[in-house]
Amino acid sequence: MKRVLIVMQLCLFSAVNVMAQTLTFSVDDYCPYYCKDQHSAQGQLAKKPGFVVEILEYAFRNKGYEIEYVFRPWARGIREVTEGTVNGLLIASVDDAPRHVFPQNEQGRSMGCYYTSANNTWRFNGVSSLKGMELGLVKGYAYSEPLNSFLKHNAKNLQVLYLTGENPMARILNMIKLGRLDATMADANIADFLIHKMGKNSNVKKVGCSKDFLNFYVTFSPMSAKSKIYAKVLSDAMDELRMNGQLDTILNKYGVDDWN
Repeated sequence: MKRVLIVMQLCLFSAVNVMAQTLTFSVDDYCPYYCKDQHSAQGQLAKKPGFVVEILEYAFRNKGYEIEYVFRPWARGIREVTEGTVNGLLIASVDDAPRHVFPQNEQGRSMGCYYTSANNTWRFNGVSSLKGMELGLVKGYAYSEPLNSFLKHNAKNLQVLYLTGENPMARILNMIKLGRLDATMADANIADFLIHKMGKNSNVKKVGCSKDFLNFYVTFSPMSAKSKIYAKVLSDAMDELRMNGQLDTILNKYGVDDWN
């Protein structure tokens, strides 16, 4: 009887330990960083889940962690990670979620580029060229300079439509295609990927990029004492992936070059 009790206690301990090693991350759909299976009603990652997901999987599964993903609109994901109901978020800049815990090494880098319709002669030529333009932007996103500062200081004098919810950038590009918006600024990796998916009739073109850039991170909840440990595991994995050459292997699947 004692032996049975000991076995039961060991099993219970193992079950608790496995539960403690499960991390939950909030994602939406931001391909090629992380990609949702568009045919899944319940919300699942695509077969090619995105390079940030592959980095995350390498970092934590090699350390014995289990990973679960919950699909949330991006702004809601930030809130839930801040509140501690979810362990981490894919992905954010420091300005997006200043209360979150960040790894030392970033998991991606974004360069902001401007897009307009193919038959529009407008080109970005400094922030003054934005006056009179109707912009479509994603609510809650921090944009690279000088646009970010320009938006803060000229909010009342600009025509800006902020979108949120499902696939906001895809919807913005479609509105530009249909002539309902003049232009947008977007992460070049994201917009180029979406325009490629739209095909030859996308009717949207790139018209200049910012010299500035944003580093993107997988962030962790400020409510968990273990978040600093998780952040270090991920940061160390980035160094390891670069040293063993596997980061290039991951990035090449998505047409992305190492930014360092």
